[in-house]
Amino acid sequence: MINQPLRVSVEGDEIVLRIGIDTLKFAAEEDDGCREYNPATGEWSGPRVVDAACFATEVVHAMNSEAEDGTTPTHLFLDSMIRAAIDDGAIGIELPEDGDRD
Repeated sequence: MINQPLRVSVEGDEIVLRIGIDTLKFAAEEDDGCREYNPATGEWSGPRVVDAACFATEVVHAMNSEAEDGTTPTHLFLDSMIRAAIDDGAIGIELPEDGDRD
């Protein structure tokens, strides 16, 4: 769905991240980190996505771009979300400090 909001879910035995390409376009155009202030006009301006499908392919490429050790931004994101879940008291995982690990 082209306007699918960003959504992450468990589907069967997979974690699935979905975002419609028009939603990605909107996010890119509204990202404060990409916007610049023009003091002459007093206005903020940002990028304009002219080909949402092409841009989506570029974002996926960036997400899968490998460092020398083979890690990608997606790996790093997943690692940080694993730590966040553990820090929030996730169930379904045993930690070394939990005691005997038969």
